[in-house]
Amino acid sequence: MSMFSFSEQYYIKLVVSKQDRKNDALQDKIYGFYNEKNTDTDMYSVMWRPYVTQICMTDTGGPKNNMQSTWTSQLNARLFCGNMEQKQHFSELLDIATVEAGHWQDTRVYGLFQNECTKLGFETLKQIKASREMQKSIQPGNSLGPILISYHHYSHITVHNFQDKRDNNHTILFLSLSDGAVHKVKLKRSGSEANPFIIAEYKPFNHRAHIVSMSLNPSTKKLYVTSKTEVAQIDVANCERYGDVCEECVLAGDPYCGWNEDHCNMANCSISMSNKSPIKGISPVIKQEFYNMKDQIFVPRGSRFFFECPVSSLHAQYGWYHDHRTMTCLLLISSMQPEQEGIYSCESEEQGYRRVLAQYQLRVEDSAEGYTPGLVLWVCLMAALLVQMLWVCVPTPTIFWLSLRPLQPNSH
Repeated sequence: MSMFSFSEQYYIKLVVSKQDRKNDALQDKIYGFYNEKNTDTDMYSVMWRPYVTQICMTDTGGPKNNMQSTWTSQLNARLFCGNMEQKQHFSELLDIATVEAGHWQDTRVYGLFQNECTKLGFETLKQIKASREMQKSIQPGNSLGPILISYHHYSHITVHNFQDKRDNNHTILFLSLSDGAVHKVKLKRSGSEANPFIIAEYKPFNHRAHIVSMSLNPSTKKLYVTSKTEVAQIDVANCERYGDVCEECVLAGDPYCGWNEDHCNMANCSISMSNKSPIKGISPVIKQEFYNMKDQIFVPRGSRFFFECPVSSLHAQYGWYHDHRTMTCLLLISSMQPEQEGIYSCESEEQGYRRVLAQYQLRVEDSAEGYTPGLVLWVCLMAALLVQMLWVCVPTPTIFWLSLRPLQPNSH
């Protein structure tokens, strides 16, 4: 007897089910999975339709005068694989796999299907030939705008996405500039937004150069920068450059680095910068660094005095503090008088963490009678010009004082 009808079909696989109950062979069935050729001649109809048929294993066919050579227990059902709402339809069955369970009713059947995606209709091909451009443009992920808007002229980009030992995801951008430098930018995620944070600027060449390509080796953390005549290698995980102070290491915001008990390194970090604010692992207290406290400086009465804050991070805010007053990091006393005496502290603040970078005690130096005239310091014009030209803080502390008369040796 034939399992299938006289229409064109081809067999995929047979699956036999046997019931758990003994001496109940009447319930044993065989399932056949097959494809049947579609008799619909419409040009948009699929060629094959998948089916499953069920036949009792004890079926011997009908009586001699009716369905003698035909299964009497055969039932057919069409298979569907796809998504009706999205109009996805996979019409041709390729293979079947079963996962048997303790009870046959719990047995799962997995089917492998395909569709006729390469067989496009005439109208569809005509539309593709007329215009291959999609009606809708590709939008940024999560409907976000640009993640970085800068006045720098960037020419190349390399991206590294990785997960640290605390399972935090980080995205680092390496952007080349027109003068041959490279910006290292971290994307600080806040909900669905990604805010850029410039960690460092590298100078791979000792001269201006046009970068033609960049390539990052994620395993070694080496960035290879190519100009027209040179290839430079940059260690982008060189954590020692952030110094030997925990706060400096963490405030750098470099996901490659963290503080490990006594130094800043890449491996085995115990305190590191998270993608989330505020900074974890350090306390927002005032700390004194890199100077001798309260160095006394004697300035002649009426002289000009100039000094500025040492800058260590361009992300921090700097200022001088004197008698509960805040002044800019570029401080000029036009005429030194007793009311200007006192302690001047240069402090920086970054993400809630404050540090004292420098501290001086200014004193007025009074002139004594009967001094011997000495050399006159004729630098007032140059210093005044320098003050006008300096509009930004420079990384090294600088101190000037100006006088229009001979100076007596310090007797203090």
